[in-house]
Amino acid sequence: MSEALNHLMNLNRVSKRLKYPNVPERALLKRPIRVNNTNSLTEAVKLCLELHGCYVTRIQSQGQWNPTLKRFTRSTTKKGTADLHAAINGRHVSIEIKWGKDKLSPQQKQTARQVEEAGGLYLVVGNYDTFWTWFEQYAPDLVNKIGGELV
Repeated sequence: MSEALNHLMNLNRVSKRLKYPNVPERALLKRPIRVNNTNSLTEAVKLCLELHGCYVTRIQSQGQWNPTLKRFTRSTTKKGTADLHAAINGRHVSIEIKWGKDKLSPQQKQTARQVEEAGGLYLVVGNYDTFWTWFEQYAPDLVNKIGGELV
């Protein structure tokens, strides 16, 4: 496991200890954080941002099954929208997760340009270590904080 993922696991443990001070240490869930696909990478990045007190939401862009109509309905999310939207140090950051050989679509490239032209950041993340390196450089004041509090 990488140093960055170890840091995330430790931060998660400390966060649970702060949230549940009366629960014995042995009773706190110690689930390892594994990043081995797109979903787990997305969840790790989201957890990191949440633990550091940033606003973050995961964007659901797939269609949904409508049992009344007995068919799939299209998503109303704009094509090319990033997987995660966050506010870090007061700035909008769109985060697109790409795993393996996955590449940006033309719509995602256009969205990236639009976000950057509007003053936001568009980040393409292919692994957790790269994200953590970016986060340490972009928000060094948040690295040793949980929910805005120094740990």
